[in-house]
Amino acid sequence: REAGNMPFQGTGGMICVLSAVQIHNEFDPKELKVLNTIHDEIGMEVTTVDTMKYINRCVEIMEKPLYLEDRGIKFDVEWTLMSRWGTKLDITL
Repeated sequence: REAGNMPFQGTGGMICVLSAVQIHNEFDPKELKVLNTIHDEIGMEVTTVDTMKYINRCVEIMEKPLYLEDRGIKFDVEWTLMSRWGTKLDITL
């Protein structure tokens, strides 16, 4: 069972990395930094007050990452905004 799930997790991880690289390349690191990726998550730090602009663009990138945007594939993206680790803020797009 675990071996059968591996291709899906591996593919999901690669899609996550593609999005993380695209986000890293698009934004000024003084305003947004990609900190890490864990499985299908991307940890980022936004250092500007215009947070929603960055969230909106990151969601667009993650829904249709580079090299996959022309294939008609759109991924569901969920996000959480925290003021520090473990403190979720309730904000909706």
